[in-house]
Amino acid sequence: MYLTYKEAQERLGYNNDQRFFELIMCGALKPYLLDSKGKGSTPVQDARSQAELLIGDCFYWPMGSVEEGYMEMRYAVCFEEMAKYWRFRETDCDPSKIKILDKIKPDLEQTKIDIIIEAIEVLGHDRWKIPARGGTIKEIMTWCGDNYSEIFTKSSRGDCKNIFSKVWVSQKEKEWKTVP
Repeated sequence: MYLTYKEAQERLGYNNDQRFFELIMCGALKPYLLDSKGKGSTPVQDARSQAELLIGDCFYWPMGSVEEGYMEMRYAVCFEEMAKYWRFRETDCDPSKIKILDKIKPDLEQTKIDIIIEAIEVLGHDRWKIPARGGTIKEIMTWCGDNYSEIFTKSSRGDCKNIFSKVWVSQKEKEWKTVP
């Protein structure tokens, strides 16, 4: 089940937007966009940068009146989009499960894992019940290669299939599971 922004904020016990947006900025809380039927979801691609804008830190920079007007308009549009369309998984809004980590650049291996998880979610699969047959894994690999070719092909280790397979096998039990 998905919660609206206000419902998620209440569930987490925050009475102001600042702390809520900080959770999104640091990656502790991920927003999703639901499809028209409300069954499938897609992660919001630039949620961290939008959350940074919604905190309002950018308004402390010196700006001209045109820039300030643009930023205020962009803020209003982002806030309206977030309030209307962003949804948060109910299970993610448990205060005991929130982990706030330092904002560090992830290593390449972790980036590949995150991309595979993103592919699983975007393609509408349950990451704990991925069919081992029927082309699902190949579909995930193709999505990764098509959308992140710079990570899955530019390597001294080989092509997309080799890179994907190595990560897939090493993380199969920790990050996702296949079923027969």
